[in-house]
Amino acid sequence: METPDYESWFRSYADAYTRSLGDTVEVDVIRGFYAATVLALGVDGSVNAANTAEPGFSDMLVQMYGFYKAVGVRRMAVDRVEVTPLYENHDRVQVFFAADMVKPDGAAITLRFDLVYLVQRRAAGPAIFAFIAGDEMALYREHGLVDEHGQPVPRA
Repeated sequence: METPDYESWFRSYADAYTRSLGDTVEVDVIRGFYAATVLALGVDGSVNAANTAEPGFSDMLVQMYGFYKAVGVRRMAVDRVEVTPLYENHDRVQVFFAADMVKPDGAAITLRFDLVYLVQRRAAGPAIFAFIAGDEMALYREHGLVDEHGQPVPRA
């Protein structure tokens, strides 16, 4: 199977992310980027599995986007994508994101970070079956977006 255009695919993902910062989280659109079961791995050694068809996954997305709005995310964009084939029809895709944000004092900033996705190529299109995220909270703390407990800093 041919390697998908991951750059366009992840740009579509970032666009859905940005739209989900509005009044309605696009749960079904975002769910469509993931396999039925997905693993979320953290640099802290955490491993979380989710069944994307369960109502709990939808609830988690709504909570997650509520948090992102509360910390000031206004737009998500893809700077670049690096693809490494892993095995037949499986790729490691490192996505470099730029998050346009507003700090609690109203100052605009752009945070740059990357995530590593493990993606399976399928006839119906790619599907993320795992991802590895860096220490997002440390980045938010560094920029004064969350307090020492990981709670969004109140807006001025």
